Amino acid sequence: MPEESTFIVVNPHGDVIKVSGKVANLCGIPQNQLLNRSLSERLLEEHRIRFEAELRALTNGDERHGRMHCTMIGLDGIGRRLTMILTLTRQRNIHVVMLPYQHPDSVRTAPGASLLDQGRL
Repeated sequence: MPEESTFIVVNPHGDVIKVSGKVANLCGIPQNQLLNRSLSERLLEEHRIRFEAELRALTNGDERHGRMHCTMIGLDGIGRRLTMILTLTRQRNIHVVMLPYQHPDSVRTAPGASLLDQGRL
């Protein structure tokens, strides 16, 4: 389940209107520099196009949820690979949960699931 403390809320135009505390560390951008700015301006060009298309689909009512993988450039110039889960709110804004990127084909196991974990033998 996504960690709710890593979220951003954007208006239908993609401008950030609310930012949680953990997003700054995840993105490499301080909260005050994300607020009232377009979230897409920090994305790689090809990811910016996809993000804007997801926003349009959500705000037009074509979709209720979206998910994308992207690279966001922090203030240090380093790209952070992220997964974004987008949901349209009742107020017609977009709630974006941001998570560190996980490859879709990666095998996820629960902690302690391996027989080789310490204390399991």
